[in-house]
Amino acid sequence: MRNTVLAAVFAACAAAGCFGADAGKDDADKPSAGRERIMAITGGRLAKPGTQRGEVAVVDCQKSADRAWLDESVAYFGKCSRFKVTLSQGEFDVMKPQVRGSLSLFVVDDAALPAMLAAPDDRWALVNVARLRSDRQPFFKARVQKELSRAFAILCGAFATTFPQALPGAVAKVEDLDAFVDPSLPMDVLARLPAYAKAFGVTPAVITTYRNACLQGWAPPPTNDVQKAIWDKVHAMPTEPIRIAPEAKKVSD
Repeated sequence: MRNTVLAAVFAACAAAGCFGADAGKDDADKPSAGRERIMAITGGRLAKPGTQRGEVAVVDCQKSADRAWLDESVAYFGKCSRFKVTLSQGEFDVMKPQVRGSLSLFVVDDAALPAMLAAPDDRWALVNVARLRSDRQPFFKARVQKELSRAFAILCGAFATTFPQALPGAVAKVEDLDAFVDPSLPMDVLARLPAYAKAFGVTPAVITTYRNACLQGWAPPPTNDVQKAIWDKVHAMPTEPIRIAPEAKKVSD
């Protein structure tokens, strides 16, 4: 029964775009009549300039794990957290880690190191693919991505979840990673990231509708007919309160 409930929770979160296999796809890839109606009312969604600050830098310091696996994880982290998350090549020195951006997540290949190290107070964590290898390539890929998700969550301040059998979860041995469904992070973990990461200068992009952006006065010029209609309607609104003349007020009374 508990597994059934958990599966339903994960399915609902995936449908909401919190996480899952489609995390790297744009909403436009899945058109629907309901989305078209919302688009006609709101003009679509956009990020408010200046709200996404800082950077979580994933630094690839190894050659065993396919870079495409890291690309997928970085795209997922960026979408689910709305942080700026980047991927670059680099080197790692465990004695003197060279932190990039606001926080760094290093991916290394060193049999002398544990599968994961986290030093969030020093702004870095690492995932060691040398400890995650499997003869079955799909298992190797899944382990790397799951451990990346665990390290990302811990680095950004979410050390545990209230959802059983969900990441970041307890991992006593590398085989424990195989029990997790996928590399996704649950809602309670994602909810805790912004408050913690803010201390390190990392803030998420604020996403709102084009209509709200127009009402708030920072919307860019419209790029389609729907946005133009919203732009014209909002800018046609009176900027001053409508005042009723005393004579007109007496007549209405």
